[in-house]
Amino acid sequence: MKLLKERATILKENTSVKEGMSVKDEIRSLIGISSGLSIENMNTKRLGLPLREYCIKASYNSAYSGSVINNDMIKYVLSRGCRFLDLQIHYSEKDGIAYVANVTDPKIKEMDSFNRVPLNDMFNVIAANAFMGSQGNDGCPNPKDPLFIHLRIIPDKNAKVYASVAECIVKNFPDKSRFLSKSGKAKRIDKYTQINDKILKKTVFLIDKTYNPEYAYFSQRLTTLLNGETGGSTFQMQDYDRIKNKVKTPPLVKDDFRTTNIIDEQIVIPDISENQPKPSIITMIVNYGVQITLYSFYKSDDKLAQYEDLFNNYKSAIIPMAYAINYLGKMKTELETKKIKFSTFA
Repeated sequence: MKLLKERATILKENTSVKEGMSVKDEIRSLIGISSGLSIENMNTKRLGLPLREYCIKASYNSAYSGSVINNDMIKYVLSRGCRFLDLQIHYSEKDGIAYVANVTDPKIKEMDSFNRVPLNDMFNVIAANAFMGSQGNDGCPNPKDPLFIHLRIIPDKNAKVYASVAECIVKNFPDKSRFLSKSGKAKRIDKYTQINDKILKKTVFLIDKTYNPEYAYFSQRLTTLLNGETGGSTFQMQDYDRIKNKVKTPPLVKDDFRTTNIIDEQIVIPDISENQPKPSIITMIVNYGVQITLYSFYKSDDKLAQYEDLFNNYKSAIIPMAYAINYLGKMKTELETKKIKFSTFA
């Protein structure tokens, strides 16, 4: 398979972003080592299943290049076809606005990135590129696909961040671009939500409720703009360290070869310090039935190549879990037959 050649190439190269590189050099380095891209708009023949039956290409810390928060990094992950973006947000009392940053310790707001970028600017870049076809360094290969934006909001002592986030959403994403109910509020989604033509070309906002389960108390306006919460029973969320200790529950493909016996919607993310290595997407899907595994696209390695290969094979960033289980199951067998060790965690 194409993956085996990509794996050998990537292992042969030193693919990490090097300390001291400029932002442009970091992005160029990532583009240079990225595998070929075959992503297109979602095949309409694959529509009509509930959300839990889809695997979505997802980026963790989507604006982070490995050293800085940068608009070009957002454009890069969109250009790779990612349709689940993840942003960490904090509030500046001094400036009175919300920022995107890479904060390794939310309690003391210690930034690991060298800078921060206003959330409004970041949303502006996303809105301008997520639903526009590829044009040079702008746009993306799948502008008709729905876009999920995951908000990890660090609460400030006066909880002003929530109103600021709400303002940024309204300013950059008009009603026609968001997934709304007939009442004009954000339409709530869960594992049963049908992925059909009504959600195509729409933006879906999710909030990580583990940062503050009481966020709704501080901003009703933000609540009306959110389509769902992660970190609860609706969208179960675990980090890499927890999932590797979980009992394996291999999903089964049903006789229609289109659906599975998967019950829950699962999201897997790195721990905030990213001390745990990336998992194999084979393990995440074949052993646990995880639909959304967030990868750090600024850390290129064989695990990321494996991840991209899955979506390239089906030319889509949103594919039925049944397809993913079948394809990765065969890949696992092939790797084992060729005695190529694929570690669950690198």
